[in-house]
Amino acid sequence: MPPNTRHIYEYIYRRFIHPSTPEAASLTDHRIHRTATITTPLPPPPRSHRQTSGLTLDTPRLYRVADAMRMLSLSRSVIYELIRAGRLRSVTQGRTRLIPSSAITDYIALLEQEAQNS
Repeated sequence: MPPNTRHIYEYIYRRFIHPSTPEAASLTDHRIHRTATITTPLPPPPRSHRQTSGLTLDTPRLYRVADAMRMLSLSRSVIYELIRAGRLRSVTQGRTRLIPSSAITDYIALLEQEAQNS
């Protein structure tokens, strides 16, 4: 690193990160306080009073194949085999294959039912 850059880093460290005098510390604290008051988080938006069928507005209702892979711990080819076999429902939007959250829930219920029957 060039010598001038090193001096700049040392200055910043001494001045703002680790001040050696009480005056510098109070200056640093003041700047941090000012910054904190400017960047206070906004309150969350009000919740909707509308009832949904067990799903919140934050819960996605359609998942991409990659998301379903992670949720079910299955490979991409197994997901497509399940879709072809009719064990996992899917829809297409344009060229994108999407899996409804209800289809994932139904598939898990099917697996549980098969486990109980055997």
